[in-house]
Amino acid sequence: MIHPDSVYRRQLIRRFKNYLRFAGCFGADFVASETGSVRPIPNVYDPKNFAEESYTAVRAVIEELVSYGEEVGCRVAIEPGINHPICSLSKTLRILHEISSPWLGVIFDPTSLVCAHNVEELPRIIEKGFDSLCDDIFAIHVRDFTVVPGQEQVQTCDNGLGVLPTTHILDLVKTNKPMASVVFEETKGDAIRSIVDRYSEY
Repeated sequence: MIHPDSVYRRQLIRRFKNYLRFAGCFGADFVASETGSVRPIPNVYDPKNFAEESYTAVRAVIEELVSYGEEVGCRVAIEPGINHPICSLSKTLRILHEISSPWLGVIFDPTSLVCAHNVEELPRIIEKGFDSLCDDIFAIHVRDFTVVPGQEQVQTCDNGLGVLPTTHILDLVKTNKPMASVVFEETKGDAIRSIVDRYSEY
């Protein structure tokens, strides 16, 4: 949403609008995205992502997309992430308040909001996310991960092999957002069968 190449950024915005325009043809009622980076490669850490200038730029793009989504009848969802302009629960709440549209919501992925230096805050992030964002959550990503010594970025893995409190998250979904979509992101192959069996009661 804030790609540093302004020409390419407009191409990406037009592409997103096309997704919004045709999403209904595929039975989808929202289109989601992370909020990008000031760098061409978004997973490279850059403190400029957290500057007010970056927030203002991404808010303008989201406002444009939400306005278009309302025109064509498709909602927009943003996924906050620790190395993006919308990088925290507080900034997520801020942009939801400032845009204040039922056509804007959130993909809540707790793993996107942690790294090695704040992983101990994961329980608080999960609880606060469901408490403060509940009405605006369109879908939940359940993405298990491990912390590798010496690495700042957490490493995703098949569900059940990491430290994500999956059962607790699913209990919160069941209580607060029982009709929301839940995606076991980064769980692949035979591990898919395992999670179907493990969480069948949900």
